[in-house]
Order: sequence, then structure tokens, then C-alpha cells
Amino acid sequence: MPPAVDAEEEAVAGGQPAAEAVATGPPEGGGSGRQALWTVVDQVLSSVANFGLTIAVAREVDQVAAGAFAYAFLVLSFGLGVSRAISTDPLVIRFSAASAEARARAVTAAAGAMIMLGLVAGLVCALAGVLVGDVLGAALLLLVLVMPGQFVQDSWRSAAFASRNARRAAANDAVRVVVQFSGLGLCAALGVQDLRWFMVAWAVGAWTAGLFGMWQFRAALSPRASVGWLRSNAGLSVRLGAGYAINMGAVTLTTTLLTGMLGLVATGGLRFAQTVLGPMQVAFGALTSFMIPLLARRLAARGARTLLRPAVLVSAGATTLCVLVVTTLLLLPSSVGEQLLGSSWAGAREVMAPVGVGQCLVALALGGSLPLLAMGRGDLMLRVTSVQAPLLLGFGLGGAALAGISGAAWGMAAAQAVGCVLVLVLGIRAMRSGDVRTAPADEPAVDLGAG
Repeated sequence: MPPAVDAEEEAVAGGQPAAEAVATGPPEGGGSGRQALWTVVDQVLSSVANFGLTIAVAREVDQVAAGAFAYAFLVLSFGLGVSRAISTDPLVIRFSAASAEARARAVTAAAGAMIMLGLVAGLVCALAGVLVGDVLGAALLLLVLVMPGQFVQDSWRSAAFASRNARRAAANDAVRVVVQFSGLGLCAALGVQDLRWFMVAWAVGAWTAGLFGMWQFRAALSPRASVGWLRSNAGLSVRLGAGYAINMGAVTLTTTLLTGMLGLVATGGLRFAQTVLGPMQVAFGALTSFMIPLLARRLAARGARTLLRPAVLVSAGATTLCVLVVTTLLLLPSSVGEQLLGSSWAGAREVMAPVGVGQCLVALALGGSLPLLAMGRGDLMLRVTSVQAPLLLGFGLGGAALAGISGAAWGMAAAQAVGCVLVLVLGIRAMRSGDVRTAPADEPAVDLGAG
């Protein structure tokens, strides 16, 4: 039997706010308009940090090292996405409408869980790096420095959005940008061409912002609370984490196999094509960070059917922006592209069209996936993934066998088309039926005390 806790603390442990803990006051950081503005600012800063890092590496190191970095970045993105689904997505879904006191305890527990997950992921990557060796092995080995800091930094961003204070997220990412770019600038000024130093600059920026987040939220991390958080939210986080892991695992596995088939240079071009689509990622990130808490609060106040209209607006706006950005990149002169990516531009340009189509499909699917996440329907998201993931692997490798890296990119876009249709159909059905599962009644209460 778990130790006794008060009503509100038990609600946090059980993964849901108590009835008396539901927030009724105004947002901490201002109204919806101000929140939307700061959310966009934060996403721009976050994308600048990732985009700038990728560009710096592409320009300063050789193509093999750049390809190794692209693969390491993909691995980190995969690990971060799984950990976010397990730890901080439940925070945003279940505590965006909670009181400040209940949410503060949940924020601390979720952040501690993210550090733990980052350490585990980093150690796994380090072991893989030792086994692989060479340039790719060195890149994977250094992820043990990056992952814990990057994971906890990301948790503070989620906490800020759940708290309706996006300005805190923007401030945190601003710290990361300043520190990381100072390191990257020093590498460039000294003429450094060793990938390891660029990754060290990445790690220092992430850790600095992560520590700054502890000060922002006055958080004292507790292993006991973090373990309790993971246990108590397992009902939702396992479904969300499994869905993300299967889908992105298919992408990562496909990329790994493509690297073996076609080499680091070709798969690096695929990753760099995704990177230069940064403006779309800014929009996706801003929409996701802003809309899930908003939809969760709208759901609690008005019911599932009221999510349909904002879902349509999200899909329409995101898809329109995608089409504009992809068209611009396809018309970009080679001289401009080479200024951005140097010799890596040719590989990125080869797959820009299929990668762009795939991103437009992701944008369209937001109208189904965001409401499903706000409703806690990880089961339906997992159903979509179980269909799309095998197609990503099969179509991607099949396309590579027929037409090289371009064929692989088109194959993956075809798989995303199937997933897009399925998530929209399931999302519309769920919103109309009103079947919400944000707080299953059978989840256990776990003590999140300071321990």
C-alpha cells in the first residue's frame, strides 16, 4: 500500500488533477494572444538552435562527419521524442487545467524523470558508439554528454506551456541559443573541423539551459518523485511512448539500413533536406505546444465535439504554410543552397521534393493527431502507428532498391500519406463520439513526496 498523501498530491500521483485542484484563474503568462506570440518566439529560438547547429556542422566538417552527425542527431531526436511521450506529454495533457500547486509538483517529477531517461539513453548510445567505432561511433559516444541536458531542457519547455507561461520557455531557449552559438562561433573562429567540439558546444548549451530551468521553476529534483511519476502515468505514457517509438523507430531503422545500403553521404542529404525545412518545424512545434494545452482546457470545459473546428483550422493553416515553404525551397538557386549547406546541398536538393511532400502530409495530419493527444487517445495513435511504421520501412527500403535515396524518400512519403488519412478519420470519429481517456480510473496513486 502506498504512503498516505493529501487529496491534491494523490491526484498528481495518479496522473490527474483533483477536482478541487482545477485551475480557474487567468494564465500565468497572460492571455491567449500573448501566449501564442511567446510560443512562436520560443519555437523560433528552438529551431534556430537546432538549425544553426546543423548548418555549422555541415559547413565546417567533411561530408562523412556531417553524415555521422546527421545520424546522431536523428538518434537523439528519437530518444527525446520517446522520453517526451513517456514523461512530459502526460504533464501537458493532464495538468494544463490543474492548479498551480498540483502542476508544480508534477513539473518537478516529470523533469526528474526526463534526466533519468536521458542518462539511460546516453549510456546506450555510448555503448553503441564504442562498438561501432570510427567517426559515427565517436558521434554516438558523445551523445552521453548531450542527452541528459537536452532532455531536461526540453522538459522545462513543456512545463512552461502546461503552466500557460510560454515566455519562460522562450527565455530558456534564449539561454541555450546564446551559450550554444558562443561555442559554435568559437569553433568557427579557431578553424575547428573536428565534429567532437561542435557536439561539446551543443552539450554545454543544453546543460546550461537545463540548469537555468531548475532556477526558473524553483525545482528540487527527487528520484523518488520521478520514479513515482513514471509509474503513475504508465497507462497513458506507455501508449504514447510505444506509438512514437514504433513510428520513429521505423524511421530510424530505415535510415540505418539506408546508411548501410547507400552510405553516410546519401542519408546525410536526406537529413539535411529535413533540416532546411526548418520554418515548417517552427510552425509545427508552435502549433503543438500551444494547441494541446488549449485543446485540453477546451475539452474539460466544453466537451470533445468543440475540438473539431480548431482541428480543421490547424490542418488548413499548417498545410498552407508547408506548401509555401516547400515551393520556395524547390525554386531556391543552387548558389543560395550551397551557402547554407556547402557541399551537402546537392544531396539535400535531390530529395527535397519527396521530403517536402511528406512534411505537408504531417501538417495535414495535425488536425487529427492533436485532438487525439488532448483526449488521451494514445490507443488510437498507436493504431495509426501500427499501420504506418511497417509501410515506412517497406516503402523506404523498396524505393531505395529501385531508385536510390530519392526512391527511398518517395516511399516514405507514400507511407505518410496512408498514416495521414487514417489519423484524420480516427480523429474525427473520436471527436464526434466524445470518448475521452485523459485520466483512466484504474491508475494507481503513487507518492510523489520529496523523499
